[in-house]
Amino acid sequence: MQLKELHQCIEKRDDWTFYKEFVDEISGAKDSRPQLLAMRGHAQQKRFDILLVWAIDRLGRNLSQLVITLDDLLAWGIDFVSYTQPIDVTVPSGRFSFHMLAALAQYEREMIKARVKAGIAQRIARGDDFGRPKAEIDIIEAQERLDAGETLTAIARDMGVHRSTLKRRLDG
Repeated sequence: MQLKELHQCIEKRDDWTFYKEFVDEISGAKDSRPQLLAMRGHAQQKRFDILLVWAIDRLGRNLSQLVITLDDLLAWGIDFVSYTQPIDVTVPSGRFSFHMLAALAQYEREMIKARVKAGIAQRIARGDDFGRPKAEIDIIEAQERLDAGETLTAIARDMGVHRSTLKRRLDG
């Protein structure tokens, strides 16, 4: 939904053309996301002149990382636009708004982590089972097949588990 609306936003602007999407599938709390790093590289090479994001927290959830990214973008001559948050980072009030929203993004991330930890602790205290169910693996059969020369990948596929799961069970 977000990407579709961003593309529609670009199409409505006569002075904008689409360059490239940078979409990471991992947490915005991480600094070393592959697509974030790729975007920074393209920005530094001035391959585009405006970075359009859905919201600041889509760019990141770490205050210092967000501030560094914005400072770098501006130093490289790249404008920053948040689709859902009217922010003009070329003026002091816009930079203040950016910093406030960046701080809120980090705060939200920290609150999520705290709630998840509390929930896990509560389930452990109650003795609840949680997480992925243990895969049913015949370790003896798997070892025999491995000793007979079959590949770990083929055995795992036949047993309906991931290769790393089978290896971990055989090693453990």
